[in-house]
Amino acid sequence: MVKLYSNFKLAEGPVYIKEIDTLVWVDIDGCELHYFNFALNKKDCFSFEKKIGCVVPFKKNIVICGVGDSLIYFDLLKKICLNSVKIFNNDLLRFNDGKCDKYGNLWIGTMALDFNDNTSKNVGSLYCIKKDRVVAEYDNFSIPNGMCWIDNNFYHIDTDKKTLYKYDVENQYNLTNKESYITNFDASPDGMTLDDNNNFWIALWGGNKIVCYDSKSKKKIDEIYFDNKYISCPTFGLKNYDYLFVTSAMDEKHSGAIYMLKTKYSGNPPYKYNGKI
Repeated sequence: MVKLYSNFKLAEGPVYIKEIDTLVWVDIDGCELHYFNFALNKKDCFSFEKKIGCVVPFKKNIVICGVGDSLIYFDLLKKICLNSVKIFNNDLLRFNDGKCDKYGNLWIGTMALDFNDNTSKNVGSLYCIKKDRVVAEYDNFSIPNGMCWIDNNFYHIDTDKKTLYKYDVENQYNLTNKESYITNFDASPDGMTLDDNNNFWIALWGGNKIVCYDSKSKKKIDEIYFDNKYISCPTFGLKNYDYLFVTSAMDEKHSGAIYMLKTKYSGNPPYKYNGKI
């Protein structure tokens, strides 16, 4: 295990973009987008005025960032914002985790900007955004996280409720038959990714580890420990997608960091956003 970089407040949402051999991730509380090009051995970052919850690939060196209340098209090479699309109107909320499905729709959650506030519970939503337009919204969540898809099922986590939910998906974005699928976590589940056997890899916030569950039997089949208490999100990357990249946040002894480790597992490329530019 290698600690690639540290000194973050709340590192989150790592994504590997194979076309440009680049790993991207965010520092939510630092309001920063970070990215590292392996071929050039070069790291860079960009600071936004508001908290950035997630980043997803779009076209080559252009990514989509969920910043504050808007989606921002950002060029990694030119380090410029190309376009901004406002999604919601609420100064007390911010974007959190987000991923694209196979159709190029962006699924992205919102949560309270100040989660320590007594009114922060169940004020978040889960949006489906198709070509910069909201086509579905599901509410009554606290911290929507960790989205993934297996066949015609959608899975996501509400960290505060310590639950992984399962849905049937109809017509791309209509979610039905909501089910509390996995609930036996010994810490708070956060970000999630799949390996190529459709096993869930879930970061446990407050648990010093990521855990792997068989998606059919719902049994835990592996776990990997870290020195940091607040593990936030895993993803697979590099040429064969057989390396895990894992982010963390500040705890009592460590700054937030991003780790890289070789595994016996492998994952798949992320889906890209089907936007308008």
